Amino acid sequence: MAVSAEQIARLRRVMPSTTTKTDSELTTIIEDEGSVEGAAAALWEERASEVAGLVDVEEAGSKRSMSQLSKGATQQVTYWRSAAQALVPEVSGRPRTRLISRS
Repeated sequence: MAVSAEQIARLRRVMPSTTTKTDSELTTIIEDEGSVEGAAAALWEERASEVAGLVDVEEAGSKRSMSQLSKGATQQVTYWRSAAQALVPEVSGRPRTRLISRS
């Protein structure tokens, strides 16, 4: 699958801002996942795993809800996986065959 500059630019717009991937790395991810949507989900999964261990902190009158990072990243994974699945044609039922009649 040939990956265009437009696809890489689109992926850069929707991926986590903390991601520092090169165009070559993004091309590989798009090819492996089969779509920009799948690649976005993979990058958000990576981000979710990075922030999974963060906890909320409250000290000296200051509160930081660090767990929200994980929640937000997980929501992005769900969204982008759904978008990627929507691109896959749905196959329903069993394949149908019939006897071939020859004259």
